[in-house]
Amino acid sequence: MAFQNLHTMTPGYIHLLLNHLPVVGVLAGIPILLIGLLRNKSILTETALWIFLMSAVITVPVYFSGDNSEHEVEEYALVSEHELEEHEDWGKRSLWLGGALGILSLLGLFQINRNPGQANKLIWSIFVFSLLTMVSHGITSMEGGKIRRPELRNEDPKAGVPTEMGEEAHEEEKE
Repeated sequence: MAFQNLHTMTPGYIHLLLNHLPVVGVLAGIPILLIGLLRNKSILTETALWIFLMSAVITVPVYFSGDNSEHEVEEYALVSEHELEEHEDWGKRSLWLGGALGILSLLGLFQINRNPGQANKLIWSIFVFSLLTMVSHGITSMEGGKIRRPELRNEDPKAGVPTEMGEEAHEEEKE
């Protein structure tokens, strides 16, 4: 049964399930917004703003599940404390930037519906801000990948091998 292990969902598992959504949301929203702006298509502009708003909302559980999951993984083999801290610092930046993008998007949606002629400057500002948010999300993701991926830290991935693999497995790889 697919749902029999739901009671074992830890903050780390939830974080890994959700952490891609804000990144993909902002990444998808950027070209939609740009096309909407360039072609003066309100439906595309509004769609992008809704995507940014939903991405901002999902950023909150992503951040807090990551904060809680830090304690789960900090004692694991091959986990870098420095990389955990870097990821957390960038996660805070992404939380604030993503939240601000969501608020700006909400303001943009109100402006489009109240006074569409005056919304253009705000929407272009949101576009620029979405690029900044995407950079932060991208760096946060890269730093998160470095936590358990030594090759991303320019380290030998076979150094400090987890104990469950055993020495025999590595002796066979060397031959």
